[in-house]
Amino acid sequence: MVWLCSTVSLAAWLLVASALDTPLVPSDTDTVEVAKHDGSIQCQEDSGIPLSKMQRSLTDESIEVFSSRRGHDCLMRTQVCGQTTGSINVYRIKSDQLKAAMSSGFKPASDFCK
Repeated sequence: MVWLCSTVSLAAWLLVASALDTPLVPSDTDTVEVAKHDGSIQCQEDSGIPLSKMQRSLTDESIEVFSSRRGHDCLMRTQVCGQTTGSINVYRIKSDQLKAAMSSGFKPASDFCK
């Protein structure tokens, strides 16, 4: 009996979920990742600009951010206190807003790791 109730509940949930055909995030072909160094320094805990703070520089320019993550610029560095870490903040935005993001100092994320 419990299995039957679970099956019915699952079927009802799937029916409701399938009715939501409008995606909340555009497809990957409509978006691009942009990035900027976070300014973090080796051996300095909590250095660098947090994702949320840097994201505000995009949203203040009316650029919608769909996702964010931390990344690395793919360059090798000596491990020396006081040197930069190479950490970058990466944001997914609409492709047609790339130019506006670049005017705020961001670059396409693909430019970092070639």
